Amino acid sequence: MMSHKTIMCVDDERDVLRSIARTLRMDGVDVLLYDDPRHALEVLTERSVDVIVSDIEMPQMNGLELLGRARDLRPTAARVVLSGVSSIDAAVRAINDGAVHRFVRKPFDPDDLRNVVGEAFEQSRAASDAVVALTSRRALNEWRQRMAAEAPGVLEATYDQHGAYVLDAEAAEAVAPVAGLEHLVRVWNG
Repeated sequence: MMSHKTIMCVDDERDVLRSIARTLRMDGVDVLLYDDPRHALEVLTERSVDVIVSDIEMPQMNGLELLGRARDLRPTAARVVLSGVSSIDAAVRAINDGAVHRFVRKPFDPDDLRNVVGEAFEQSRAASDAVVALTSRRALNEWRQRMAAEAPGVLEATYDQHGAYVLDAEAAEAVAPVAGLEHLVRVWNG
């Protein structure tokens, strides 16, 4: 089953947005279109997206400002600049500063845009996976600290061939209430 993906496209030119939508519409992908970057930012406060594609030169807000603020709101979303020749220097600076992952020149080649967005989805997935791994490590470290404080000696247990803790009945009785595993202790003790 294909995982659900969301791409946000921001450009003040509606014809460009329609062209992007035709290019990027595919199964399992929601394409959100906004001609006002301020509205796009409002949506980002409430909705997660995987990839953001934005023009640089827009009258309501500079696209690089939008993408910088989007980075703060949705740090795992990959950010792509889609812009004309006049803004290449600004796009290069944004890429070097980390606000943008890739640059696509207008008028864009549909295959090029699809490839860049495909890479951006992969980059976003990798960033999301890294956040989950970091959060899991922090939770494990917090659990270990709590166990060491509330059930001394439990972390000195041995492990079986599957990596599970091997506890004697006394240690299991001590740790179960702390870890919320009382129901398992009864099973272990028969």
